Amino acid sequence: SNLVVRDVWVQNFTGTGAIGAYFRDIVKSQFFNFVTSGNTVNERYETSAVAGTPTTLDFYGGENRSATTKGAIVKTGYSIRSWGRTYENNAEEGLVVQPDASGTVADFILNDPWFEGNYGSDTAQYQAVFDGSAAGSTVRMTMQRGYWSGSGSTAKAINYTGSNIRATLDAPVVPAVSGMIRIQNSALVDVVGWSPNVAYSTVLNPAGGLIYSGLPR
Repeated sequence: SNLVVRDVWVQNFTGTGAIGAYFRDIVKSQFFNFVTSGNTVNERYETSAVAGTPTTLDFYGGENRSATTKGAIVKTGYSIRSWGRTYENNAEEGLVVQPDASGTVADFILNDPWFEGNYGSDTAQYQAVFDGSAAGSTVRMTMQRGYWSGSGSTAKAINYTGSNIRATLDAPVVPAVSGMIRIQNSALVDVVGWSPNVAYSTVLNPAGGLIYSGLPR
């Protein structure tokens, strides 16, 4: 606990089950310019024996890039916050938040994240997935001013799915392509701000449980 990590690069741990950085029972720690690159999975967040962990982790800048599968997998976590992190060129999703049955991811906050090149040109996939489908699971999260680089020939931006999602989405910047943001299977997402250059009615693809808070309908 109470770690301060600066300018560390974790790279090229590969093979079956390999993880670059595994956050388990860690608490109250800060990471400055922390980079994970080229691992099978770059980062995984999941408690082991200590209930309520990992918790109170703050990331300032840094990158999650070029994993041979997923960039980051979040199974459990409390008050995990980031400012200006980049998720880039991972072979699959840059970020997956997906607790198991009865698992909790609470107060997961992304400020100014950048997503680019995750899942490459697979237009059926999404660069970031937030999944509250598992029975009894909890996902409470906020994303502010996220930016997605892409087009109609790349992976889409965000997929919210499952009835246990409670999310706030504030001022995302995404390509003006139909279905870039999907909200489905009773996920509840409060959209509280929007980029003035992108028509929300084009890029949002709601299939249940959407709140347009302060947006025209």
